[in-house]
Amino acid sequence: MHISLNKYFHFTLLVFSLLLTDINNLKSEEHIISIDNIQVNGEIADTYFADEIVISNTDSILFEYSVNPVLDKEPVLYRVMLVMGNDTSINVINGMEVRYANLPQANYKFIISAFDSSGEWSTKEESLEFRVDNNLHSVLVKSNNLELQIAELKKKLKELESENGVISIISDIALIIFLTIILLFAIIFFKNRPKKKSIDTKQREVKVGSSNQNNLSVENAELKEEIASLRLQIDKMQEQSRNLVLQNKELQENLNKTDKSKQELEELQKQKEELFSVIVHDIKNPASVIKGLVDLLTNYDSTASDFEDIMKDIAASSSRILMLSSEISKIMALEGTGLKLHYDKVDINDIAQDVFTRNSYNAKNKKLTYECMFDNNLPEITLDVLRIDEVMDNLISNAIKYTERNGSVLVETSFDKDKNHIVFSVSDTGQGLSEEDIKSTFQKGATLSSKPTAGESATGLGLWIVKKMIEAHDGYVWVKSKKGEGSTFAFSIPVNRKVKNEKVEKLENA
Repeated sequence: MHISLNKYFHFTLLVFSLLLTDINNLKSEEHIISIDNIQVNGEIADTYFADEIVISNTDSILFEYSVNPVLDKEPVLYRVMLVMGNDTSINVINGMEVRYANLPQANYKFIISAFDSSGEWSTKEESLEFRVDNNLHSVLVKSNNLELQIAELKKKLKELESENGVISIISDIALIIFLTIILLFAIIFFKNRPKKKSIDTKQREVKVGSSNQNNLSVENAELKEEIASLRLQIDKMQEQSRNLVLQNKELQENLNKTDKSKQELEELQKQKEELFSVIVHDIKNPASVIKGLVDLLTNYDSTASDFEDIMKDIAASSSRILMLSSEISKIMALEGTGLKLHYDKVDINDIAQDVFTRNSYNAKNKKLTYECMFDNNLPEITLDVLRIDEVMDNLISNAIKYTERNGSVLVETSFDKDKNHIVFSVSDTGQGLSEEDIKSTFQKGATLSSKPTAGESATGLGLWIVKKMIEAHDGYVWVKSKKGEGSTFAFSIPVNRKVKNEKVEKLENA
Protein backbone atom coordinates (compact mmCIF):
# COMPACT_ATOMS: atom_id res chain seq x y z
CA MET A 1 0.00 0.00 0.00
CA HIS A 2 2.84 2.36 0.75
CA ILE A 3 4.39 1.70 -2.68
CA SER A 4 1.10 2.50 -4.48
CA LEU A 5 0.73 5.85 -2.75
CA ASN A 6 4.30 6.72 -3.67
CA LYS A 7 3.68 6.00 -7.30
CA TYR A 8 0.47 7.99 -7.21
CA PHE A 9 2.28 10.95 -5.66
CA HIS A 10 4.99 10.92 -8.36
CA PHE A 11 2.41 10.63 -11.09
CA THR A 12 0.53 13.66 -9.68
CA LEU A 13 3.75 15.70 -9.57
CA LEU A 14 4.51 14.78 -13.19
CA VAL A 15 1.06 15.84 -14.40
CA PHE A 16 1.25 19.10 -12.42
CA SER A 17 4.69 19.94 -13.84
CA LEU A 18 3.44 19.27 -17.38
CA LEU A 19 0.48 21.60 -16.78
CA LEU A 20 2.82 24.32 -15.47
CA THR A 21 5.04 23.87 -18.54
CA ASP A 22 2.04 24.24 -20.86
CA ILE A 23 0.89 27.36 -19.02
CA ASN A 24 4.37 28.90 -19.13
CA ASN A 25 4.70 28.07 -22.83
CA LEU A 26 1.32 29.66 -23.42
CA LYS A 27 2.31 32.82 -21.54
CA SER A 28 5.72 33.02 -23.16
CA GLU A 29 4.32 32.54 -26.66
CA GLU A 30 5.28 35.56 -28.70
CA HIS A 31 2.43 37.88 -29.65
CA ILE A 32 2.53 39.51 -33.07
CA ILE A 33 0.48 42.45 -34.30
CA SER A 34 -0.43 42.80 -37.95
CA ILE A 35 -2.21 45.38 -40.09
CA ASP A 36 -4.99 43.32 -41.67
CA ASN A 37 -6.88 45.81 -43.78
CA ILE A 38 -6.77 49.39 -45.05
CA GLN A 39 -9.81 51.27 -46.30
CA VAL A 40 -9.90 54.61 -48.11
CA ASN A 41 -13.34 56.27 -48.04
CA GLY A 42 -14.88 52.94 -47.00
CA GLU A 43 -13.34 50.93 -49.85
CA ILE A 44 -10.51 48.43 -49.63
CA ALA A 45 -7.23 50.13 -50.59
CA ASP A 46 -5.71 48.13 -53.47
CA THR A 47 -2.51 50.13 -53.08
CA TYR A 48 -1.70 48.55 -49.68
CA PHE A 49 0.89 46.26 -51.29
CA ALA A 50 2.12 48.99 -53.65
CA ASP A 51 5.14 51.17 -53.02
CA GLU A 52 3.12 54.02 -51.51
CA ILE A 53 -0.43 54.89 -50.47
CA VAL A 54 -1.45 58.35 -51.72
CA ILE A 55 -4.69 60.05 -50.66
CA SER A 56 -6.08 63.59 -50.75
CA ASN A 57 -6.79 65.75 -47.72
CA THR A 58 -10.54 65.19 -48.19
CA ASP A 59 -10.20 61.39 -47.97
CA SER A 60 -10.52 59.25 -44.86
CA ILE A 61 -8.24 56.28 -44.17
CA LEU A 62 -9.04 53.41 -41.80
CA PHE A 63 -6.58 50.85 -40.41
CA GLU A 64 -7.74 47.45 -39.09
CA TYR A 65 -5.30 45.36 -37.05
CA SER A 66 -5.19 42.31 -34.78
CA VAL A 67 -2.90 40.41 -32.39
CA ASN A 68 -2.11 36.72 -32.69
CA PRO A 69 -2.43 34.71 -30.60
CA VAL A 70 -4.79 36.31 -28.05
CA LEU A 71 -5.95 34.71 -24.79
CA ASP A 72 -9.73 34.76 -24.38
CA LYS A 73 -9.73 36.30 -20.91
CA GLU A 74 -6.84 38.64 -21.48
CA PRO A 75 -7.70 42.31 -22.27
CA VAL A 76 -5.52 43.79 -25.03
CA LEU A 77 -4.57 47.47 -25.34
CA TYR A 78 -3.23 49.09 -28.51
CA ARG A 79 -0.72 51.94 -28.71
CA VAL A 80 -1.50 53.94 -31.87
CA MET A 81 0.99 56.52 -33.16
CA LEU A 82 0.72 58.84 -36.17
CA VAL A 83 3.98 60.58 -37.09
CA MET A 84 4.06 63.70 -39.30
CA GLY A 85 7.57 65.18 -39.51
CA ASN A 86 8.56 66.17 -35.95
CA ASP A 87 4.97 65.90 -34.66
CA THR A 88 3.71 62.63 -33.17
CA SER A 89 0.27 61.83 -31.77
CA ILE A 90 0.01 58.86 -29.40
CA ASN A 91 -3.20 57.20 -28.18
CA VAL A 92 -3.85 54.04 -26.19
CA ILE A 93 -7.16 52.35 -27.13
CA ASN A 94 -8.81 48.95 -26.84
CA GLY A 95 -10.43 48.95 -30.30
CA MET A 96 -9.13 47.01 -33.28
CA GLU A 97 -9.42 49.83 -35.79
CA VAL A 98 -8.59 53.53 -36.07
CA ARG A 99 -9.70 56.11 -38.63
CA TYR A 100 -8.16 59.43 -39.73
CA ALA A 101 -9.84 62.08 -41.87
CA ASN A 102 -9.04 65.54 -43.30
CA LEU A 103 -5.31 65.17 -42.67
CA PRO A 104 -3.04 68.04 -43.80
CA GLN A 105 -0.84 67.41 -46.82
CA ALA A 106 2.36 65.73 -45.63
CA ASN A 107 4.17 62.39 -45.33
CA TYR A 108 2.83 60.17 -42.52
CA LYS A 109 3.90 57.04 -40.69
CA PHE A 110 1.30 54.90 -38.92
CA ILE A 111 2.76 52.80 -36.05
CA ILE A 112 0.78 50.23 -34.06
CA SER A 113 1.76 47.96 -31.16
CA ALA A 114 -0.15 46.01 -28.50
CA PHE A 115 0.27 44.96 -24.88
CA ASP A 116 -1.80 43.38 -22.14
CA SER A 117 -3.15 45.34 -19.18
CA SER A 118 -1.11 43.33 -16.70
CA GLY A 119 2.17 44.09 -18.49
CA GLU A 120 3.15 40.45 -19.03
CA TRP A 121 3.71 40.79 -22.78
CA SER A 122 3.90 43.34 -25.57
CA THR A 123 4.36 43.16 -29.32
CA LYS A 124 6.91 44.71 -31.58
CA GLU A 125 5.79 47.75 -33.54
CA GLU A 126 4.25 47.39 -36.99
CA SER A 127 4.37 50.45 -39.23
CA LEU A 128 3.07 51.68 -42.57
CA GLU A 129 3.83 54.89 -44.46
CA PHE A 130 1.36 56.85 -46.54
CA ARG A 131 1.17 60.28 -48.11
CA VAL A 132 -1.46 63.05 -48.30
CA ASP A 133 -0.83 64.98 -51.54
CA ASN A 134 -3.72 66.49 -53.50
CA ASN A 135 -1.75 67.13 -56.71
CA LEU A 136 -0.16 63.70 -56.87
CA HIS A 137 -3.44 62.00 -55.94
CA SER A 138 -5.26 63.84 -58.75
CA VAL A 139 -2.58 62.87 -61.27
CA LEU A 140 -2.67 59.22 -60.16
CA VAL A 141 -6.48 59.10 -60.43
CA LYS A 142 -6.41 60.54 -63.95
CA SER A 143 -3.60 58.19 -64.94
CA ASN A 144 -5.52 55.16 -63.60
CA ASN A 145 -8.67 56.24 -65.46
CA LEU A 146 -6.71 56.59 -68.70
CA GLU A 147 -5.13 53.18 -68.22
CA LEU A 148 -8.60 51.66 -67.69
CA GLN A 149 -9.85 53.37 -70.87
CA ILE A 150 -6.88 52.10 -72.84
CA ALA A 151 -7.39 48.57 -71.53
CA GLU A 152 -11.07 48.75 -72.49
CA LEU A 153 -10.20 50.00 -75.97
CA LYS A 154 -7.60 47.28 -76.42
CA LYS A 155 -10.19 44.70 -75.39
CA LYS A 156 -12.70 46.17 -77.83
CA LEU A 157 -10.08 46.22 -80.59
CA LYS A 158 -9.28 42.56 -80.04
CA GLU A 159 -12.97 41.71 -80.15
CA LEU A 160 -13.40 43.66 -83.38
CA GLU A 161 -10.34 42.02 -84.89
CA SER A 162 -11.72 38.63 -83.86
CA GLU A 163 -15.13 39.52 -85.32
CA ASN A 164 -13.39 40.75 -88.42
CA GLY A 165 -11.72 37.37 -88.85
CA VAL A 166 -15.01 35.45 -88.30
CA ILE A 167 -16.91 37.72 -90.67
CA SER A 168 -14.18 37.27 -93.25
CA ILE A 169 -14.41 33.47 -93.00
CA ILE A 170 -18.23 33.53 -93.07
CA SER A 171 -18.10 35.90 -95.99
CA ASP A 172 -15.76 33.55 -97.87
CA ILE A 173 -17.93 30.49 -97.15
CA ALA A 174 -21.07 32.35 -98.17
CA LEU A 175 -19.35 33.51 -101.29
CA ILE A 176 -18.31 29.94 -102.15
CA ILE A 177 -21.86 28.60 -101.56
CA PHE A 178 -23.38 31.42 -103.50
CA LEU A 179 -20.97 30.92 -106.37
CA THR A 180 -21.73 27.19 -106.36
CA ILE A 181 -25.46 27.90 -106.57
CA ILE A 182 -24.85 30.37 -109.33
CA LEU A 183 -22.71 27.80 -111.13
CA LEU A 184 -25.46 25.12 -110.89
CA PHE A 185 -28.02 27.65 -111.90
CA ALA A 186 -25.86 28.61 -114.84
CA ILE A 187 -25.42 25.00 -115.90
CA ILE A 188 -29.17 24.31 -115.74
CA PHE A 189 -30.25 27.51 -117.39
CA PHE A 190 -27.14 28.10 -119.47
CA LYS A 191 -29.04 28.04 -122.69
CA ASN A 192 -31.74 30.43 -121.52
CA ARG A 193 -29.53 33.08 -119.66
CA PRO A 194 -26.76 35.17 -121.11
CA LYS A 195 -23.26 34.34 -119.91
CA LYS A 196 -22.43 37.97 -119.39
CA LYS A 197 -25.20 38.37 -116.84
CA SER A 198 -23.84 35.47 -114.76
CA ILE A 199 -20.44 37.08 -114.76
CA ASP A 200 -21.93 40.45 -113.69
CA THR A 201 -23.70 38.76 -110.78
CA LYS A 202 -20.45 37.23 -109.56
CA GLN A 203 -18.69 40.56 -109.72
CA ARG A 204 -21.50 42.27 -107.81
CA GLU A 205 -21.36 39.70 -104.97
CA VAL A 206 -17.62 39.98 -104.76
CA LYS A 207 -17.95 43.75 -104.48
CA VAL A 208 -20.44 43.37 -101.59
CA GLY A 209 -18.01 41.15 -99.61
CA SER A 210 -15.18 43.54 -100.38
CA SER A 211 -17.29 46.47 -99.16
CA ASN A 212 -17.92 44.76 -95.81
CA GLN A 213 -14.22 44.17 -95.35
CA ASN A 214 -13.46 47.80 -96.28
CA ASN A 215 -15.93 48.97 -93.60
CA LEU A 216 -14.22 46.83 -90.96
CA SER A 217 -10.83 48.16 -92.03
CA VAL A 218 -12.12 51.73 -91.65
CA GLU A 219 -13.43 50.98 -88.13
CA ASN A 220 -10.13 49.35 -87.24
CA ALA A 221 -8.24 52.40 -88.47
CA GLU A 222 -10.53 54.71 -86.45
CA LEU A 223 -9.90 52.67 -83.30
CA LYS A 224 -6.17 52.88 -83.88
CA GLU A 225 -6.48 56.66 -84.26
CA GLU A 226 -8.43 56.85 -80.96
CA ILE A 227 -5.75 54.79 -79.22
CA ALA A 228 -3.06 57.06 -80.65
CA SER A 229 -5.05 60.07 -79.44
CA LEU A 230 -5.35 58.56 -75.95
CA ARG A 231 -1.63 57.91 -75.89
CA LEU A 232 -1.05 61.55 -76.74
CA GLN A 233 -3.34 62.52 -73.86
CA ILE A 234 -1.42 60.22 -71.51
CA ASP A 235 1.84 61.79 -72.66
CA LYS A 236 0.34 65.23 -71.98
CA MET A 237 -0.84 64.11 -68.54
CA GLN A 238 2.61 62.75 -67.74
CA GLU A 239 4.12 66.03 -68.89
CA GLN A 240 1.65 67.91 -66.68
CA SER A 241 2.57 65.61 -63.81
CA ARG A 242 6.26 66.38 -64.31
CA ASN A 243 5.44 70.09 -64.45
CA LEU A 244 3.42 69.79 -61.24
CA VAL A 245 6.34 68.04 -59.55
CA LEU A 246 8.68 70.83 -60.69
CA GLN A 247 6.23 73.50 -59.54
CA ASN A 248 5.86 71.70 -56.21
CA LYS A 249 9.65 71.62 -55.89
CA GLU A 250 9.88 75.35 -56.69
CA LEU A 251 7.13 76.10 -54.17
CA GLN A 252 8.96 74.04 -51.57
CA GLU A 253 12.20 75.91 -52.27
CA ASN A 254 10.38 79.24 -51.97
CA LEU A 255 8.78 78.04 -48.75
CA ASN A 256 12.21 77.03 -47.41
CA LYS A 257 13.57 80.47 -48.34
CA THR A 258 10.62 82.09 -46.58
CA ASP A 259 11.19 79.94 -43.50
CA LYS A 260 14.89 80.84 -43.56
CA SER A 261 14.08 84.56 -43.80
CA LYS A 262 11.60 84.17 -40.96
CA GLN A 263 14.20 82.40 -38.84
CA GLU A 264 16.73 85.15 -39.57
CA LEU A 265 14.21 87.81 -38.55
CA GLU A 266 13.38 85.87 -35.39
CA GLU A 267 17.10 85.55 -34.64
CA LEU A 268 17.59 89.30 -35.12
CA GLN A 269 14.63 89.99 -32.84
CA LYS A 270 16.06 87.61 -30.24
CA GLN A 271 19.46 89.32 -30.45
CA LYS A 272 17.83 92.71 -30.01
CA GLU A 273 15.92 91.50 -26.95
CA GLU A 274 19.12 90.06 -25.47
CA LEU A 275 20.96 93.32 -26.10
CA PHE A 276 18.23 95.28 -24.31
CA SER A 277 18.47 92.83 -21.41
CA VAL A 278 22.21 93.50 -21.23
CA ILE A 279 21.85 97.28 -21.26
CA VAL A 280 18.97 97.37 -18.76
CA HIS A 281 20.97 95.18 -16.38
CA ASP A 282 24.04 97.37 -16.79
CA ILE A 283 22.02 100.50 -16.00
CA LYS A 284 20.82 98.91 -12.76
CA ASN A 285 24.31 98.65 -11.25
CA PRO A 286 25.39 102.33 -11.50
CA ALA A 287 21.91 103.42 -10.44
CA SER A 288 22.33 101.25 -7.33
CA VAL A 289 25.71 102.88 -6.68
CA ILE A 290 24.16 106.35 -6.95
CA LYS A 291 21.44 105.38 -4.49
CA GLY A 292 24.05 104.08 -2.04
CA LEU A 293 26.08 107.29 -2.35
CA VAL A 294 22.99 109.43 -1.80
CA ASP A 295 22.10 107.39 1.29
CA LEU A 296 25.67 107.89 2.50
CA LEU A 297 25.39 111.64 2.04
CA THR A 298 22.16 111.83 4.01
CA ASN A 299 23.20 109.52 6.86
CA TYR A 300 26.95 110.08 7.18
CA ASP A 301 28.78 113.05 8.63
CA SER A 302 31.44 113.32 5.95
CA THR A 303 34.32 115.73 5.60
CA ALA A 304 34.72 118.10 2.66
CA SER A 305 37.25 115.70 1.09
CA ASP A 306 34.91 112.71 1.45
CA PHE A 307 32.06 114.78 0.07
CA GLU A 308 34.13 115.68 -2.99
CA ASP A 309 35.02 111.98 -3.62
CA ILE A 310 31.38 110.96 -3.27
CA MET A 311 30.26 113.62 -5.75
CA LYS A 312 32.91 112.44 -8.23
CA ASP A 313 31.64 108.87 -7.95
CA ILE A 314 28.04 110.04 -8.42
CA ALA A 315 29.11 111.97 -11.51
CA ALA A 316 31.00 108.93 -12.87
CA SER A 317 28.03 106.61 -12.30
CA SER A 318 25.66 109.14 -13.87
CA SER A 319 27.94 109.40 -16.91
CA ARG A 320 27.90 105.60 -17.19
CA ILE A 321 24.09 105.56 -17.16
CA LEU A 322 24.04 108.23 -19.89
CA MET A 323 26.53 106.19 -21.93
CA LEU A 324 24.42 103.04 -21.59
CA SER A 325 21.30 105.00 -22.54
CA SER A 326 23.13 106.18 -25.64
CA GLU A 327 23.98 102.54 -26.36
CA ILE A 328 20.25 101.72 -26.26
CA SER A 329 19.56 104.44 -28.86
CA LYS A 330 22.27 103.01 -31.10
CA ILE A 331 20.83 99.50 -30.79
CA MET A 332 17.35 100.76 -31.68
CA ALA A 333 18.83 102.38 -34.78
CA LEU A 334 20.86 99.32 -35.77
CA GLU A 335 17.87 96.93 -35.22
CA GLY A 336 19.82 94.04 -33.74
CA THR A 337 23.18 94.33 -35.51
CA GLY A 338 24.92 93.76 -32.15
CA LEU A 339 27.14 95.50 -29.61
CA LYS A 340 30.25 97.22 -30.93
CA LEU A 341 33.43 96.40 -29.08
CA HIS A 342 36.13 99.07 -29.22
CA TYR A 343 39.57 97.73 -28.35
CA ASP A 344 42.34 99.65 -26.62
CA LYS A 345 45.69 98.57 -25.19
CA VAL A 346 45.49 99.14 -21.43
CA ASP A 347 46.72 98.05 -18.01
CA ILE A 348 43.88 95.90 -16.66
CA ASN A 349 44.78 96.95 -13.10
CA ASP A 350 43.55 100.48 -13.90
CA ILE A 351 40.09 99.15 -14.74
CA ALA A 352 40.06 96.84 -11.71
CA GLN A 353 41.04 99.70 -9.38
CA ASP A 354 38.24 101.96 -10.68
CA VAL A 355 35.60 99.24 -10.27
CA PHE A 356 36.95 98.29 -6.83
CA THR A 357 36.72 101.90 -5.63
CA ARG A 358 33.25 102.36 -7.13
CA ASN A 359 31.88 99.44 -5.08
CA SER A 360 33.70 100.28 -1.84
CA TYR A 361 30.76 102.25 -0.42
CA ASN A 362 28.35 99.31 -0.78
CA ALA A 363 30.93 97.05 0.91
CA LYS A 364 31.38 99.60 3.70
CA ASN A 365 27.60 99.80 4.26
CA LYS A 366 27.53 96.01 4.87
CA LYS A 367 30.65 96.24 7.09
CA LEU A 368 32.58 93.84 4.88
CA THR A 369 36.34 93.31 4.91
CA TYR A 370 36.90 94.64 1.41
CA GLU A 371 40.44 94.13 -0.01
CA CYS A 372 42.29 93.96 -3.32
CA MET A 373 45.58 92.31 -4.38
CA PHE A 374 46.74 93.42 -7.82
CA ASP A 375 49.81 92.02 -9.63
CA ASN A 376 51.81 95.11 -10.62
CA ASN A 377 53.84 93.22 -13.24
CA LEU A 378 50.99 92.47 -15.62
CA PRO A 379 51.61 93.06 -19.35
CA GLU A 380 49.39 95.45 -21.24
CA ILE A 381 46.43 93.82 -22.97
CA THR A 382 44.09 94.78 -25.82
CA LEU A 383 40.41 94.80 -24.82
CA ASP A 384 37.19 96.81 -24.70
CA VAL A 385 37.54 98.89 -21.53
CA LEU A 386 33.78 99.53 -21.14
CA ARG A 387 32.82 95.84 -21.45
CA ILE A 388 35.54 94.56 -19.11
CA ASP A 389 34.51 97.29 -16.65
CA GLU A 390 30.96 95.88 -16.83
CA VAL A 391 32.23 92.34 -16.24
CA MET A 392 34.30 93.30 -13.20
CA ASP A 393 31.45 95.40 -11.81
CA ASN A 394 29.05 92.46 -12.11
CA LEU A 395 31.40 90.06 -10.32
CA ILE A 396 32.32 92.47 -7.50
CA SER A 397 28.76 93.72 -6.94
CA ASN A 398 27.51 90.11 -6.87
CA ALA A 399 30.14 89.18 -4.25
CA ILE A 400 29.02 92.10 -2.05
CA LYS A 401 25.34 91.34 -2.69
CA TYR A 402 25.53 87.65 -1.67
CA THR A 403 27.87 88.06 1.35
CA GLU A 404 26.45 88.47 4.85
CA ARG A 405 27.36 91.47 7.00
CA ASN A 406 30.87 91.34 8.53
CA GLY A 407 32.01 88.93 5.82
CA SER A 408 34.90 89.53 3.41
CA VAL A 409 35.47 90.10 -0.31
CA LEU A 410 38.89 89.84 -2.02
CA VAL A 411 39.56 91.14 -5.57
CA GLU A 412 42.73 89.89 -7.32
CA THR A 413 44.60 90.13 -10.62
CA SER A 414 47.38 87.76 -11.69
CA PHE A 415 49.28 86.47 -14.71
CA ASP A 416 49.18 82.85 -15.93
CA LYS A 417 52.56 82.44 -17.65
CA ASP A 418 51.82 78.94 -18.95
CA LYS A 419 48.76 80.11 -20.91
CA ASN A 420 49.87 83.72 -21.34
CA HIS A 421 46.53 84.85 -19.86
CA ILE A 422 45.65 87.65 -17.45
CA VAL A 423 43.36 86.39 -14.68
CA PHE A 424 40.83 88.43 -12.67
CA SER A 425 39.08 86.83 -9.68
CA VAL A 426 36.67 87.81 -6.89
CA SER A 427 36.45 85.66 -3.74
CA ASP A 428 33.86 86.02 -0.98
CA THR A 429 32.75 84.33 2.24
CA GLY A 430 29.11 84.40 1.19
CA GLN A 431 26.42 81.74 0.93
CA GLY A 432 28.17 79.67 -1.73
CA LEU A 433 26.55 77.57 -4.46
CA SER A 434 25.26 74.03 -4.61
CA GLU A 435 26.39 71.60 -7.33
CA GLU A 436 23.08 72.17 -9.17
CA ASP A 437 23.60 75.95 -8.98
CA ILE A 438 27.10 75.64 -10.46
CA LYS A 439 25.75 73.75 -13.50
CA SER A 440 23.42 76.63 -14.43
CA THR A 441 25.41 79.58 -13.04
CA PHE A 442 26.23 81.21 -16.41
CA GLN A 443 22.91 80.45 -18.11
CA LYS A 444 20.57 83.22 -19.12
CA GLY A 445 17.94 84.01 -16.47
CA ALA A 446 19.23 81.29 -14.13
CA THR A 447 17.49 81.17 -10.73
CA LEU A 448 19.97 80.15 -8.04
CA SER A 449 19.26 78.93 -4.52
CA SER A 450 21.36 81.75 -2.99
CA LYS A 451 19.56 85.05 -2.36
CA PRO A 452 20.90 88.60 -1.86
CA THR A 453 21.49 89.20 1.85
CA ALA A 454 20.12 92.77 2.04
CA GLY A 455 17.11 92.56 -0.24
CA GLU A 456 19.03 93.62 -3.36
CA SER A 457 17.46 92.88 -6.76
CA ALA A 458 18.64 90.00 -8.98
CA THR A 459 17.57 89.38 -12.60
CA GLY A 460 19.57 86.26 -13.44
CA LEU A 461 21.30 88.09 -16.33
CA GLY A 462 24.52 89.33 -14.72
CA LEU A 463 26.64 86.15 -14.96
CA TRP A 464 25.24 85.36 -18.40
CA ILE A 465 26.40 88.84 -19.50
CA VAL A 466 29.82 88.17 -17.95
CA LYS A 467 30.18 84.94 -19.92
CA LYS A 468 29.21 86.54 -23.25
CA MET A 469 31.51 89.53 -22.79
CA ILE A 470 34.52 87.38 -21.90
CA GLU A 471 33.86 84.97 -24.77
CA ALA A 472 33.80 88.00 -27.07
CA HIS A 473 37.38 88.60 -25.90
CA ASP A 474 38.34 84.93 -26.64
CA GLY A 475 38.52 84.23 -22.90
CA TYR A 476 36.59 81.98 -20.52
CA VAL A 477 34.95 82.21 -17.10
CA TRP A 478 34.61 79.75 -14.23
CA VAL A 479 33.42 79.44 -10.63
CA LYS A 480 34.66 77.51 -7.60
CA SER A 481 32.15 77.29 -4.80
CA LYS A 482 30.73 75.13 -2.00
CA LYS A 483 27.43 75.65 -0.26
CA GLY A 484 27.95 77.66 2.95
CA GLU A 485 31.67 78.26 2.31
CA GLY A 486 31.71 81.15 -0.16
CA SER A 487 32.58 81.40 -3.87
CA THR A 488 35.36 82.46 -6.25
CA PHE A 489 34.35 83.81 -9.67
CA ALA A 490 37.11 84.41 -12.21
CA PHE A 491 37.85 85.04 -15.88
CA SER A 492 41.00 84.96 -17.99
CA ILE A 493 41.80 86.72 -21.27
CA PRO A 494 44.71 85.91 -23.60
CA VAL A 495 47.33 88.66 -23.83
CA ASN A 496 48.22 88.14 -27.50
CA ARG A 497 44.95 88.56 -29.40
CA LYS A 498 44.64 89.45 -33.06
CA VAL A 499 41.88 92.06 -33.14
CA LYS A 500 40.86 94.93 -35.36
CA ASN A 501 40.39 98.47 -34.13
CA GLU A 502 36.66 97.82 -34.03
CA LYS A 503 34.89 94.47 -34.04
CA VAL A 504 31.19 93.62 -33.86
CA GLU A 505 30.26 90.71 -31.60
CA LYS A 506 26.71 89.30 -31.69
CA LEU A 507 25.39 87.77 -28.48
CA GLU A 508 24.20 84.21 -29.08
CA ASN A 509 21.63 82.28 -27.08
CA ALA A 510 23.03 80.89 -23.85
